[in-house]
Amino acid sequence: MKFFKKIVSLLFRVAISVILLFFLFQQVDRKSLLGIIKNARLDLLLFAFIIFFFSYLFCLLRWEMLLKAVKIHLSLKRIVMSFAGGVFFSLFLPSTIGGDLVRSIDLAVHTRRPREVVATVLLDRLSGYIGLVILALLSLLFGWKLMKDKSILLSVVIITALLVVILLALFNRFIYFRVNRLLHSPTAGRLRAAIKNLHQEIHYFRHHQKVIVNNLILSVLIQMVTPLTFFVIALSLGIKLNIAYFFIFLPIIGAITLLPISIGGLGLRDATVIFFFAKAGLGKDMAFAMSLLNFVFILIYGALGALSMSLQYVIDAYNIIHHSIFNRSNKDTQDPRQALLRLIQEKRLTGSPKNKVILVFDGYPACASVESQKSDNISIIFSRKISADDKIRQILDESGNLKNTVVVSDDKEVKFFARACGARVLGVAEFAAEKEKPQDKDAFEFKLSYSQMHRINQELKKIWLPDKATS
Repeated sequence: MKFFKKIVSLLFRVAISVILLFFLFQQVDRKSLLGIIKNARLDLLLFAFIIFFFSYLFCLLRWEMLLKAVKIHLSLKRIVMSFAGGVFFSLFLPSTIGGDLVRSIDLAVHTRRPREVVATVLLDRLSGYIGLVILALLSLLFGWKLMKDKSILLSVVIITALLVVILLALFNRFIYFRVNRLLHSPTAGRLRAAIKNLHQEIHYFRHHQKVIVNNLILSVLIQMVTPLTFFVIALSLGIKLNIAYFFIFLPIIGAITLLPISIGGLGLRDATVIFFFAKAGLGKDMAFAMSLLNFVFILIYGALGALSMSLQYVIDAYNIIHHSIFNRSNKDTQDPRQALLRLIQEKRLTGSPKNKVILVFDGYPACASVESQKSDNISIIFSRKISADDKIRQILDESGNLKNTVVVSDDKEVKFFARACGARVLGVAEFAAEKEKPQDKDAFEFKLSYSQMHRINQELKKIWLPDKATS
């Protein structure tokens, strides 16, 4: 039933995005829209693309700051991979909240500290919303003479009031307990738990005032990036509007697209851009073109985030070399390590060439090391002073997205540790069979002894060549 509800919810959001886009394309001149985009200045578009990158960079630094504050110390590479995965999935899941869910699950599994990880993601999102409201209020204050519109004022009042309610529910004990009582139904269990965890973690951050201040500064900077990006995109299209309009409209548009009613904000963002920029006298075609180009930026950065989702194979090399299935296929008895490397490359046992492969050998490399034959996607590591099993554990601890990590070994302890970390585990035989092609002449041979063949022949004679006396 829960799965059915999720499917219905997803289809509903897809439908909202499709209907809004269909409606918008009906409202504009499609030939004119295409012409506007074709005539855009590429140098300014590239500049806008670079500016937009800083929104992701600042978001990453803000989250890293919160993780360190709750004593979750991870390498920057590990945080980048989790964050990039969230950016990718936010393209297909409801607004940016879907991406938050993905990175929460990823790091929660890796660190085995789900409560703290979820709290940092929620605080990250909350500080982003605070930065959005601060920018909206400042922009309205300095740009009111330019845009005296009641709907703009009402929009800013609504998003500010929502922030006040959230902050009161988290910081005011009386309101916090009242909200908890209201959320007593079983269906509100997750929301109640999220509010409780966030409330507790925020009280923990009271002792980290420097972190809070730096976080809010970063949040305001992040919110400033989007208006600046749109402004430069507008310049590339030949649109000449006062930059104040962008700082007034974009925070409101950003707050609306946070609503989880569309896929990645698609359609909803475009509709609100057209609606609000019409108040500045901008035509639908121009506003729609501006919004679509911004979405292209989001799409490109999301695709770059997808690169972190490729598989990583961590292979217990000698575990394979000492397996009978390898001995049957190995024709190079002088150096089995080189034979293993050649087998993985030729048979593509690890699938796509984009997948990263880490071969872990015990001990130290020989003088004529196998390392000289490694390729771009294959890394060869020698455990040196520690065992290969311990080296694999170390790699998993420092690894990126463990949900996309495959550990190949028959060692029980290694397999148990890998599963506990959230990695996928393959035995040696399963790994070899996964990509094996029956039609390949060089595949693992299956040989029968003479006695086995004789026994099979005798059985076949009884079936197909019965004795004349019994016929």
